[in-house]
Amino acid sequence: MQANSNLENNLRYLFFFVFLFFIFGAYLRFEAFEAIRITEWVTRDFDRAFHLFDGDYVPLAGPERNAGGRLLGPFLYVFLTIPLFFSYSYDSIFAFNLILNLSSIIFFLWFTRKYLGGITAAFSTILLSVNLVHLDSAGFPINPTFMFPLIFVFFFFLFKVSIEENTKYLSVIFLIISLGIQMHFSMATYYLIPLLVLIAFKIKINRKDIFQTLFLLTLCFSPYLIYKQQFYETTIKITEVFFEQKFDLLKVLEIVSLQNLFFRINQGTSLFQFYILPEYISKASQLFGILSFWGLIVFTAQKFRKDGFDSCRIEIVLLISFYIPALIYEITNPPTLWHYWHYFIFIVPVILMKARFLFLLLQVFKKEFLRNLVVLIIILGIAGDGYIKFKFINIHNENWSQSFKSGSFYNPKQIKFIFPALMEKINLSNEEFFTNVYWEGESIQPIRLIDPKGLNRPGLYRKYISDKPCYYIVPREKGVGKSIGIPEKAFQRLNNLFKDNTIKFERQNAIFVSNLAPVGSKKLIAFPYKKKYDQPCYSNLFNPFVVDGKTRSYLKESVGINKEVGNKLAVREISKKEDYDGDSNLISWEKTTLFFHPELNVPIKVMISINKQKGKYRLRSDIFYYSWGKKLKDLIQIKQIDLQIATDDLSANAKVTLVPIIEPESWIAKTSHSLIVENFHWYRDVDLPANFNLKKGKFSLKFLGKTFLVNRANSCCLEFEIPT
Repeated sequence: MQANSNLENNLRYLFFFVFLFFIFGAYLRFEAFEAIRITEWVTRDFDRAFHLFDGDYVPLAGPERNAGGRLLGPFLYVFLTIPLFFSYSYDSIFAFNLILNLSSIIFFLWFTRKYLGGITAAFSTILLSVNLVHLDSAGFPINPTFMFPLIFVFFFFLFKVSIEENTKYLSVIFLIISLGIQMHFSMATYYLIPLLVLIAFKIKINRKDIFQTLFLLTLCFSPYLIYKQQFYETTIKITEVFFEQKFDLLKVLEIVSLQNLFFRINQGTSLFQFYILPEYISKASQLFGILSFWGLIVFTAQKFRKDGFDSCRIEIVLLISFYIPALIYEITNPPTLWHYWHYFIFIVPVILMKARFLFLLLQVFKKEFLRNLVVLIIILGIAGDGYIKFKFINIHNENWSQSFKSGSFYNPKQIKFIFPALMEKINLSNEEFFTNVYWEGESIQPIRLIDPKGLNRPGLYRKYISDKPCYYIVPREKGVGKSIGIPEKAFQRLNNLFKDNTIKFERQNAIFVSNLAPVGSKKLIAFPYKKKYDQPCYSNLFNPFVVDGKTRSYLKESVGINKEVGNKLAVREISKKEDYDGDSNLISWEKTTLFFHPELNVPIKVMISINKQKGKYRLRSDIFYYSWGKKLKDLIQIKQIDLQIATDDLSANAKVTLVPIIEPESWIAKTSHSLIVENFHWYRDVDLPANFNLKKGKFSLKFLGKTFLVNRANSCCLEFEIPT
């Protein structure tokens, strides 16, 4: 203990480097903040936070999981409302994320120095300051990013319990984990850590702590339990994507030794490729991690043999906190794809493990000169790593400042210039732009970014009232596709629009657009068209996730419908209203019906309204469905829908009229729209022939439809009939 104290005193100068690295790390974070990027997942979560802040509704579940379903509670959205009290804007949430990121470094330094000593704290803080994933998260406010503050708080209380043996904080630890998994499910791997720490050090807990923990967990998950009872979710097998590996002896050895994990969290992290960092940076990080893990095991074994189990308490806690989540990942083998945020949970434990290894390594060198030399080599190595990151991050950020989009990422600063400028070019208001425009290849929904207060997505079933034209916007690129530079895939979809017999195309009035932003360029062609029928414009700039009240109502109405059917069609009447005059002539008729077919695996909501106006009938039909979590091969597309009206009597000799709702040659019937989420709404409003006379008990309505599975060969067509 005396040797450790002398070592701490001799290396106090390390905190000068801590200060320098913190300043450098802060600069890198401000650079990331200046080059902020968003995705449709970011706009999804921000939209829900705005709705919660406005009091529109209280989300009961968290973000959607890749494997289907949603995370186990709404804490993320509660958390994101905090900055909205200061400024009602996206920018306030961006700034909130930056403040959390910077303050977490200071908090990390404070509690690691308190529990792990000055040297370990110094190395931990230095490593965190230049950690690529943590500094990048200051410019990427996706849902797992907001898990970072909870991870730091988790380790603070874990040390309180394990080192001070203060079990009154045990319930807080489990509460933090439970709130964290409402931001990203990966934090569930932390549940075993405190339990194993209690067992390892034989720390006794009383009944009060147990009951308090259970009470807080029940309180934490109660919104989600209500959600599961009240809202429909697509039937999926969440565990189907896990454990996809053969467990032979060699594989078991690989799993136990974490052979794949170190690759996953370093070279397997797409962030290194995103910034085009040299491969040796990720390889060096991987090698440092492996060396620290096994080196810490060796040093811990030596301390145990020399001074007993209790002398290596800190090291055991650090090894447990890294090894247990890592082992769970190795066994379950989750399909993380390029989503590097699945590894956020390893950032802090790996840094602590590396820092502790360096501290124990310095104890090997008895001479002060050698220790100082080793410290200098370590600092120079970390500084070199930081400089290379700085160099490549700056290059990336300079390019990003002139970019609208890269892969799935969008530049919000460019959006703020491009969207309003484009609205002005094609003479559409904010609201008209988001209802009248289909922008080929884009999937961002930055409504609140452009106008936080004034724009919500119009009511889901609201009638189209603008007399402005609709627009189909395609990108222009040099030397690809057709002569005007439209990419081949986009041109094929555009060609479907040219052949659409439900619209009148105005190709000669196409608007060529460029130079929409002060820097960079975005070249587009906006094709105007008019609708031949009273129906929506084709549009894709709304948020496809569950953010509006109408979708929430649909999910509530659909609860349990999938359990009402075996291999047949299930039909559920939601509402019906009808009114007749004294001669039994129809004045108004409205009905809403849900139907579910097991092959489609999604409830489809149909709404029909008939109203007599100026001696003739006006009919409106709406179709809506939503799902998240289906496999790509199970996504559906509606090929055709007709409304069949049988009049005079209900016998086989009844006069039958077909009213087209979705026509097979229309663009919407030929084009698949999203590989992420199914969110489909369509309507058509038509006048029935003047000689139509609908009498009570003398007419019937039926939907006739065809659908197919867009990603399966020869899947057309599943035909269905929905009696109304």
